[in-house]
Amino acid sequence: MSSSDAPPVNSSQFPPAGPAQKWYKFLAKPEPFDGSGLREFKHRAGVYVKALGIPDYAQVAILLSYMKPGRAADWADHYRETLTAENASVDDFFNKLEAAFGDPNKKHTAQQKLTELRQGSMTAVDFFVQFDIYRLEAGFTDGYDLHLIALLEKALNTWLVDRIYTIDPFPETYVKWKEHATRLDNYQRRRRGLRQEQAQPQPRPRPAAQFPRPRPPIQPQQQQTEDCRDGSGVVFGGAGRPMDV
Repeated sequence: MSSSDAPPVNSSQFPPAGPAQKWYKFLAKPEPFDGSGLREFKHRAGVYVKALGIPDYAQVAILLSYMKPGRAADWADHYRETLTAENASVDDFFNKLEAAFGDPNKKHTAQQKLTELRQGSMTAVDFFVQFDIYRLEAGFTDGYDLHLIALLEKALNTWLVDRIYTIDPFPETYVKWKEHATRLDNYQRRRRGLRQEQAQPQPRPRPAAQFPRPRPPIQPQQQQTEDCRDGSGVVFGGAGRPMDV
């Protein structure tokens, strides 16, 4: 069958997703591919089409639809010329995409990035995520403990390396260095957070509300009278004095 005889992509050809594949609706669709960001596209697009539960030919057809105009679209047009329902393979698609847009010196580039990577303000967790990506791309899997430890001694923050050197017994594998570095870095950041909380001024307690005391009832004041004397006798002031009966 020639490429011109290949059946067109038709959604009605695709079998409906079974119960196990219905969750693909919750996956984010991959971003269109323009020739850059190959690793991210391979991961997101590969997961997405596999979750559809459809044949390889349909998966490849969907992947080709994500090629943006330019280099990627030109490559996709060339790839379609030899694509048939019989030879379609998602693995073959990604292998050829890697050959066309991948780094030809991928291993060397990853090794160079490992030597330049520094922890800086990154947490140990974030640092090792990036470190492991480069490590795997560089081919440093088993049997490279001494080389990886030497890289970590330069890449991790100085205080963290100093702390690891105080551990007894001394960690002699990459896995142990990763474990201790992550644990100590988490402890340090937790302690730093507690110190910052303690350094903040504590709010003063508000004084209890004070209510005015009730005043005693005002007693009516008696009018003061003052007696005076004149030539005719005693003259009583005010309202006078009551008479003695």
